[in-house]
Amino acid sequence: MKNILVPIDFSEYSKTASAIAEKIAKVTGAEIHYLHTNESKNEHEKLHEKLNSFAPQSKEIKSKAFITDGVPFDDIINHSEEFESDLIIICSSGMESYHSSYATTNVLKITRLANCPVLIIPPNIKEINLDKILFVNDFTYEIDYKEQVERVFQTLVELTKDFKPEINLLYVKQNGIPEEKLEKCMIDFAESFDGMEIGSNIKESESVEDGAIGFAKETGADAICMIGHGSGNYFTELRVSVSEKVIEKADVPVILIKVTN
Repeated sequence: MKNILVPIDFSEYSKTASAIAEKIAKVTGAEIHYLHTNESKNEHEKLHEKLNSFAPQSKEIKSKAFITDGVPFDDIINHSEEFESDLIIICSSGMESYHSSYATTNVLKITRLANCPVLIIPPNIKEINLDKILFVNDFTYEIDYKEQVERVFQTLVELTKDFKPEINLLYVKQNGIPEEKLEKCMIDFAESFDGMEIGSNIKESESVEDGAIGFAKETGADAICMIGHGSGNYFTELRVSVSEKVIEKADVPVILIKVTN
């Protein structure tokens, strides 16, 4: 991981995202980019002073501050693409100063537009561990989609490798597919990553989001990882509303990773 982007609106949620970025950067050696969009057209010099207050106290962690005068979401996406961000960190109740009544909607816009992984922090979380990660997906797909999901999973592995996490697969069962078939699909998927110990789990639930959140609580997962929005893939788009509901309901961090071609 080379750099982490943290959008800053000077709210308490920004402070939380900044603190979590600092912890991740300390483990991975990544540089933190703090980005503020100056919608009110305040003087940049004063804003830089305010933004620099988010800089890590530790000299071991590199950071840079950026101020733009555009549209927040465009600027966040443009910055992440220009600097090839490896991760965007934002709180699910963040971006409050950017049209506060639509805070959650704003966060979801970022998850849809970003090409890099996005880590969404719920408001109850003040610090993060990435020792146990739950990868939630449908593992009964067609072969073409399997390859796409494998790329997403590989991105998760690369993103979190410095934490050496325990990663478990979860299929939330809502239909009559025999468990033997589900288990075989998950074992086949896990075997694609030779040398890794990957747990496979099946949980019955009336909804995928409740099953995922409930299983995360039962097993003490530190984060839930799901496929992100905007891939243009039919199977992925079917799950857009599910990942949004997980973001809104989960009390653990959620990592969204978009399918890449």
